[in-house]
Amino acid sequence: MAGLFIVQQKWLSDFTEHRFVVLVAVHYLFYG
Repeated sequence: MAGLFIVQQKWLSDFTEHRFVVLVAVHYLFYG
């Protein structure tokens, strides 16, 4: 159970990081 929780946390952090990169890219596309 703990292992699953760690994997979930890792996936969540990876997803959030990816979304941040996408938001920055979109920002530069429109305002850069």
